[in-house]
Amino acid sequence: ENQTPTPENNIAMLASNIVLNAILFVAFAAIQLFVYLTCKSKVDEIRQGAGDPLLKLRLLENEDNLFDMGLYIGIAGTALTLAIKMLAPQFGINLSVAYASNIFGILCVALVKIHHVRGARQQLIMDAETTPGVQTH
Repeated sequence: ENQTPTPENNIAMLASNIVLNAILFVAFAAIQLFVYLTCKSKVDEIRQGAGDPLLKLRLLENEDNLFDMGLYIGIAGTALTLAIKMLAPQFGINLSVAYASNIFGILCVALVKIHHVRGARQQLIMDAETTPGVQTH
């Protein structure tokens, strides 16, 4: 049976679209927060772990893909959301919400790599220079 849209139906649909967009936005933020905390934990684990500074530098370098994970997940979230927007337009997914996944991924990776990884590497390089018997050249 085909119903004529009423103002009440339009308002209900708009409200459900707003709720869905808000849920997606919060979900993307939560996922990136989890990624950030995972990466930060790995940096701290390596810094506080056993081994000389050069070993720790190599271990940090080995985790580069983990530290980029926020970008991969952000891109995947954007692609998935855009696909849903195209295949199921009735959900009313906003483009801004789709791109939020990517933006959160960029922010997460920037914070992890610039603040945590870079700081850890700098400290380990300085530690290696002052550790007897460790050759950095």
